[in-house]
Amino acid sequence: MIQMFVDFNCPFCFVQSERLLQFKPTIQVEYRFIEHAPNVISHANTADQLALLNEEYDIIVERGSDISISKPSFCVNTRLAILYYLSMLESYPHKAKIFRTLVYRAYWQHDRDISKPEEMAHILKQLDCEGLQPSETAIDHFRETQSFWLNGDLDQRIPAMRSDKNGLLLGLQHIDTINAYVAGNESFQYIQGEICKPDNQQKIALVDLAPLAEILFRSSALYEIQQFATVDQLLADYALHEFKVILFKVSDNEQAWQGFLKLKESTLNRYLPLIAITEEHSPKLIKQGYILGANDVFNLVTVDEYILPCLASRITSFQLLNTLSDHAQIDGLTQLWNKRSFLDYAQRKWRNSCRMKSNLAVIIMDIDNFKAYNDEYGHLTGDKSLQKIGYMLNQALHRPDDIAARFGGEEFCLVLPDTDYQGACKVIERIQEGLRNLAIDHCKNSACDDGLITMSYGGVICVGHPDHALMGVLEKADQALYQAKDLGRNQAKLIEMVFS
Repeated sequence: MIQMFVDFNCPFCFVQSERLLQFKPTIQVEYRFIEHAPNVISHANTADQLALLNEEYDIIVERGSDISISKPSFCVNTRLAILYYLSMLESYPHKAKIFRTLVYRAYWQHDRDISKPEEMAHILKQLDCEGLQPSETAIDHFRETQSFWLNGDLDQRIPAMRSDKNGLLLGLQHIDTINAYVAGNESFQYIQGEICKPDNQQKIALVDLAPLAEILFRSSALYEIQQFATVDQLLADYALHEFKVILFKVSDNEQAWQGFLKLKESTLNRYLPLIAITEEHSPKLIKQGYILGANDVFNLVTVDEYILPCLASRITSFQLLNTLSDHAQIDGLTQLWNKRSFLDYAQRKWRNSCRMKSNLAVIIMDIDNFKAYNDEYGHLTGDKSLQKIGYMLNQALHRPDDIAARFGGEEFCLVLPDTDYQGACKVIERIQEGLRNLAIDHCKNSACDDGLITMSYGGVICVGHPDHALMGVLEKADQALYQAKDLGRNQAKLIEMVFS
């Protein structure tokens, strides 16, 4: 049996896979999918990621002219697609090959976003496998393969063919070379083909842990280390949401654990791994760390023996949990938060506002005359417009704690912690400017002389009070929205609430 390590977003892996489909007689290949670029966020690519995509596509046009391929307009995250493929192997093994091929072609021939649940659902429907969900076994299989690829003899390269009998064959290969490799032709001169460059350097935050930073710098190039003197300094960092693990020093004093509790309460992502480091072995501190919610507790004396495999495991689990959580919490059409996850998040920020006596702004928005838009242009065009507006709303929010959600239909909602009246007005102005830049035609919109899509806004700015409930604030914001509509639409009505 030959194993082939691949990823769905690697063009060389796609061409190699297509070539193997033409192989006669068919050879037995076990596809081992790994995630070589876990930092990629679909439709939110960095300039470097897009430049690498262009570079690899230019190579594949020259080296893979026998295979039909089109350059995608974006770099795609593949974690969800991999989990579905592994689940297909488990539940429908006879259909896994065609599923794999359809996923590859969806991205490399049709520019489809295979990170979206609805794209997976579309492919599953073609195969009469509706209702399939990523399984626990698939998750375990993915972790095992990812760990082997990161730490084994492949040196983090794909595509890579591997067998105990024939050794390694790295990179994109001509069909003749694959033939020789499969046949075990030892006289054939094998040359490494084109490979995808890994983009898996993960950001790690260290709080008051200079000695550990030295260990990590020496031991691995997989991590981008950023050091902070205190928890407060870390929490003030604008890139807090980019960290995949936070390690912090604790000792036998109350102040150290207060910093940890503040960190645990304040971090945006509830799945973010928090690892406590003690200066020496202390059963008391280890027990205390786990009781208070640390994911792991190590001491500086022996940490170098365990920290690298621990980080790899924690980061993989973190990314898996994020993917599965997004699958449940994100609106499939707009990629914004859905109503349920929005309400959960808003409740947390409401409680924080009550405790800290800080401002909280909640804004409800509605697309003006959207029923008339669907009647005029059709529901498919309406869905595309909702997607464009959802992406624009995310771009208009500049702080990691600010979130946008689709509340239902053409209605959206924002939660803006630590935001006063002027701040809420600025956010609305950015959204209005974003809508003008989108310039989506809406000839039936009586609220706009230019015949474009517009929105109405209703919002509440308040300081939370424990004797009152968030739902009352949402109801007041909804009332303000209807006031804005009654005044002619395409405008905002904001209310400052003071609780007695």
